[in-house]
Amino acid sequence: VSGWGDRDPEEFGYDFPDTLHSVDLPMVSQHDCTKSFASIETIKITDAMICTGTHNGEIDACGGDSGGPLMVQEDEENKMYLRGVVSFGTRKCGKGFPGVYTDISYYIDWIKRNLNP
Repeated sequence: VSGWGDRDPEEFGYDFPDTLHSVDLPMVSQHDCTKSFASIETIKITDAMICTGTHNGEIDACGGDSGGPLMVQEDEENKMYLRGVVSFGTRKCGKGFPGVYTDISYYIDWIKRNLNP
């Protein structure tokens, strides 16, 4: 995932970078993601969402990263593919909860129908 978002949500105010930041994050199963958010009644993980864990329990997408890309490498040629779009997480930015992304594959038919020819 990459973005221009807040680097330290624990600090008062925002700490936005001058350069684009990125981090490799592990995918989290739909089941584990749903289980993580079970205590928050207002959040329901759906089939249109995918989740990631954190890097060393600390680093994740954060405020200001929304709309940014979640890329995956799916072949031996090191090509990267858009897999998701940063959607939401908690204000703790990776501490205790997975990051949630819009699953591009869920909307691929809509995307294709709405692209300009």
